Amino acid sequence: MKSIGDTAFVVSVHYEDSQGTLHINLRWQGNHDISAFDLDRLGKVVHYETETEDSGWVIIEPYNRLNTYPGELPPQFGPATLEPSFLISAGDTISLRDRGPRFRKVRSTLPAFCTV
Repeated sequence: MKSIGDTAFVVSVHYEDSQGTLHINLRWQGNHDISAFDLDRLGKVVHYETETEDSGWVIIEPYNRLNTYPGELPPQFGPATLEPSFLISAGDTISLRDRGPRFRKVRSTLPAFCTV
């Protein structure tokens, strides 16, 4: 896990086939709530909870249907198994949300115009 507190570390990802959702467990450092991280980039956030001061979980409905690929070469006499390819996996990181533009006051050198 990065030592700076601006990212969350993905501990595990579980696919709920019956609902088509991802259950993602996260850990982070620093004084953050799970909602401070950019979870919307993964899909529609269905539910989230902060469990401790540095961990929580989120349920995501991916924007795109998950792709499947052959997980392993099928045994000689068995069927091929299909596994979902996740948008995110354990070990990935999620950054804090963009806090938007930051403004600061700057004294203008432009002349002011008055209308009468």
